[in-house]
Amino acid sequence: MANELGLAFARTIVLLNGGAFAILLAYLGSASSTSAFVVSIDGLQRALSSFLLALLLMLAAILYSYVRYALPPEMGTARYLENSVVGVNAVCGIGAVICFAYGVIVLIGSTGVSMPLR
Repeated sequence: MANELGLAFARTIVLLNGGAFAILLAYLGSASSTSAFVVSIDGLQRALSSFLLALLLMLAAILYSYVRYALPPEMGTARYLENSVVGVNAVCGIGAVICFAYGVIVLIGSTGVSMPLR
């Protein structure tokens, strides 16, 4: 049950951050020219970097878990990884959630409404 919950958590975080990254890129592509909302370049860059870091953290956690389960159980390395896989995944998961929240906060803080020039 713990493995299924951990995998569901990892999928959710990857989906949230990947979706946020894709939405921001779509906004840059077309919505910025037709919308009254503007986002500062600095804020956009920090938000995208934060979402990307969260994705990398979760991919590192998934890779760590994969390596642990790919190794034969009798190997010493597999036993070491078995003892640390939960801790590493928890740290990566918490870091990814913090990065996602930071990216959203930065994005909200750097958003404004443009006033049309007369």
